[in-house]
Amino acid sequence: MKKIIRITELENLLKRWELENIASKLFFADYLTGLKSERPPLTGSEIDSKKFLGRPIKNYKDLRDKLSKNQEFNFYNFLPRIPKNYRDSVNESMWFLHFNYILKAPAFLSVWNSSKKVCFIKNNDLIPRIGPQNNYLKYLPYSSFLLKLDQEVILKMDKAPDLEICFKSLIISSSEQLVSVMVLPLKYEDNDMYPDYSSLDKLMNTALNNADRFVKGTYGNINKLRKERDTLGDQIVALADKCNIFNDAMPYTFHYHVESGNLLSDHPEIDRLWEIDYSEAKPGVDYGYNLLLIINGIGKLFFDLPAGESSDNPEIFLAKELKNKNKNRDVINVSSTEKEVLPQWNEIYFGEIKKVEIEKVADQIKIVRITGGEKSPHLRRAHKRSLKNPDGSRRIIWIKSTTIRKDKLGEQSIKGSSLGIE
Repeated sequence: MKKIIRITELENLLKRWELENIASKLFFADYLTGLKSERPPLTGSEIDSKKFLGRPIKNYKDLRDKLSKNQEFNFYNFLPRIPKNYRDSVNESMWFLHFNYILKAPAFLSVWNSSKKVCFIKNNDLIPRIGPQNNYLKYLPYSSFLLKLDQEVILKMDKAPDLEICFKSLIISSSEQLVSVMVLPLKYEDNDMYPDYSSLDKLMNTALNNADRFVKGTYGNINKLRKERDTLGDQIVALADKCNIFNDAMPYTFHYHVESGNLLSDHPEIDRLWEIDYSEAKPGVDYGYNLLLIINGIGKLFFDLPAGESSDNPEIFLAKELKNKNKNRDVINVSSTEKEVLPQWNEIYFGEIKKVEIEKVADQIKIVRITGGEKSPHLRRAHKRSLKNPDGSRRIIWIKSTTIRKDKLGEQSIKGSSLGIE
């Protein structure tokens, strides 16, 4: 039976995002009734004047449902809308979120759920720290994946030496222009980090429903509402504390230009994107640069691998598998196949984790061993297998040759010793 691994960090990230939406119900209830209006939602958005959630995102509970069903979805549906008075100057909601990074969680959960890739690096303290002057961001093992490290990493910066970011897990997503990284706090590895918060959600819904009824004139007078609000408030604070909603375990996000390695950041005062030039930066300048040194170093390790040792190049593997074999074989047409759906959205088979081991060999840091990971497209040769009968005797069966991981080839086909397009 295949061993299944549940990735706790991803579940805790989703829970933290859900709790952010649940907490905003109380803020919105107070705003509707005028009991507390310092942070009203901005017009046409869920964001409030402090750039936090002022009310829950519509249908926010659907995110868990779509992840669980392994459905493709547009993560922008789960991001706060850009306020109306900002839409002429800001056209990308991801950049309007500023430093409230938890609100970007749907984007990172979406890209990971589409790939289901995990890369585990052993001896990560040996990862070379390489600046953007030598750029290897294009050579990361996958375009979208969860990177897990066996040893804790601490990011610091000179201007605030007492403030640290501690982590062992990252979600990384690459495109032609950007490498986006979400750093998951070390606390996210705790299975019991967020107890069941359904009771807290019910209390928040009660507060919101009371406020809505008051606005519509069907609840009663303001004194009755205040009394009910105070009673609910005490229960909410007690439950929120029990559900660990006040913890400081917030993720961090960083976005790097693939070509330059420079950091793209959102400026909290001027509401626009700006770029930090890292061409002459030094370690300690900020968290983003220190993280870039690690990500770029990982890219360098994979760049240095001999051709064909990275499991994502089907042409190399098929050529190796078929070299000097099957020269007269007919073309094997390959069609996409549906992957098996695991019971939980954040579960994968243990054998599909790419495990990378780093060692220092002759004064050079290099990858010495890669095991696991998703199987590459290849032909499994025909062979005999011995099976045991119920009476203890054995029989020999013949297993025909077959193509492994057809779905990774799409419309490609195997022909002779090369990969062709039909």
